[in-house]
Amino acid sequence: MRRSMLIPLGLLALLATGCPKVVEDGEVGVVTSFGDIDPEEKTDPGLYLSIPLLRSLSIYNVKTLEMKETMQVPTADEMLVGLDVSVFVHLDDSRVAELRSSVTGDPFQTLLVPTLRSQTREAAGGFKVEDFYNQSKRALISSAIKAGMMSKMESRGLVIEDILIRDIVPPQAFQRAVEKKLEQKQRAEQKQFELEQAKLNREIEKTRAEGAALAMAEVQEKLTDRYLQYLWIQSVAENPNIEKVYIATELGLPLFKEQE
Repeated sequence: MRRSMLIPLGLLALLATGCPKVVEDGEVGVVTSFGDIDPEEKTDPGLYLSIPLLRSLSIYNVKTLEMKETMQVPTADEMLVGLDVSVFVHLDDSRVAELRSSVTGDPFQTLLVPTLRSQTREAAGGFKVEDFYNQSKRALISSAIKAGMMSKMESRGLVIEDILIRDIVPPQAFQRAVEKKLEQKQRAEQKQFELEQAKLNREIEKTRAEGAALAMAEVQEKLTDRYLQYLWIQSVAENPNIEKVYIATELGLPLFKEQE
């Protein structure tokens, strides 16, 4: 009698120690009964009771996540380039129980991160540093990483949505080469500007000289002998220091004697 009463009491004690768990939208629960995972049992969003030793519930997020990694990878020209890479991924909700039984810990850290590093190194090895700054080639690198990740991860229940190279840190040697090339370009542009400015100045001086020559030609055309004679006589007439003595000459010009 006492033994038959102990069993229900023990069950009641286990139920009393049970812990309610809520499976939210975008989550999947994996049920473990007596230590065994039931791969066929998948919980929909709702409230569930987790009972120690009898029935436990592990909850997994199956919404899209962005995983960010920073790494250095070798390139085809034997240099190291720093990359900031983002991978957009989610768990296949139909294979969460399989992940629970085959992967220890967080599947993203256990499976995704090492594979991402490996595939990024493999993809980057076929390109030079300068290719990472070319938009079309950069897209090819991202596509190569994504293809490698999909082939490795989707068989394990991780669905790769996209791969983005967010930032690039070039090696110092490459950075110095770029800066030197930029300085040379700036010097060449400055020299070209100076040449064009000198050419413009020559054109300005030429235009001024032509204008002055044209003006002088017009003046010389107007300055006839009689007009010059008139100007000379007029200027002398206004000088009080000159005594005027009019004597006929062959040129028809007066002779002048300066006053003492």
